[in-house]
Amino acid sequence: MIMIEYDENYLQLSIADVGPVTCNVKTRVRYANLGENAILDAVANTSQEAGIQQKILQNDYSGSAITIEKKHYANIENTLSDFLMEQESAARAFNWWDTVRAVVISGDASQSGLQRLRSCVDNALGQHHDKIRDSIDPLYVEAMGAAQRGQHQVLNPRFLDDMVFCLIPEHDEL
Repeated sequence: MIMIEYDENYLQLSIADVGPVTCNVKTRVRYANLGENAILDAVANTSQEAGIQQKILQNDYSGSAITIEKKHYANIENTLSDFLMEQESAARAFNWWDTVRAVVISGDASQSGLQRLRSCVDNALGQHHDKIRDSIDPLYVEAMGAAQRGQHQVLNPRFLDDMVFCLIPEHDEL
């Protein structure tokens, strides 16, 4: 599974093996300079207009803000494409895309930011864009996953029997 988390302060890309109750992250890269606030910071650094940041959040753009925003999302798309190519080339012996069951987008960026990210993901995935699973609001993806795992644990209490929670031996002196 490819997990893409887009927040105000970062973009995080992860590759994980996911089972019914497990999630083993194989690769995770966080890009602090690609969060949604990077657009606002760039505009603030290049513009003297009062209220331009609020205009961006309201989708009321000046020319320079549009250019900065386009560059930001082009950078995200290029970063995502490079990340995917690295994963694909690392798996030389087999078709890596056959192992990718889903691409999940999550995060607490603005709704418009997440829509623009979805477009970048579509473009970066190319022919594999049908693997995107986005029927759940990105803000609630992690909460839904936690709730499903909790439900599984309640309905299948023996699930926890095989797990080792603490490998530290007991100490009588404590």
